[in-house]
Amino acid sequence: KNQYDMCALDGAVNIPLARLQDELDEIERLSDGKRPVYCICRRGIASVEAANILYTAQTAHPHIHSVMNIAGGLTAWHEEIDESFPKY
Repeated sequence: KNQYDMCALDGAVNIPLARLQDELDEIERLSDGKRPVYCICRRGIASVEAANILYTAQTAHPHIHSVMNIAGGLTAWHEEIDESFPKY
């Protein structure tokens, strides 16, 4: 929560990795079989694990659409996409 409050991409939904399994129905509802799910964290490490969990969950939750990890996380976003985005 603290990291999310410091900096988050517009439209992002904060679901901590520790709660991901408990939020699969909500993720499926948000994705609605149409919206891709992008996993992002500070440096792109925890988001790999999140993407793997969601990819595996697609069998039981078929409306989770196109799970993708943002390599390098928010740090890479700052360095490669938007230098005005906060870096912490």
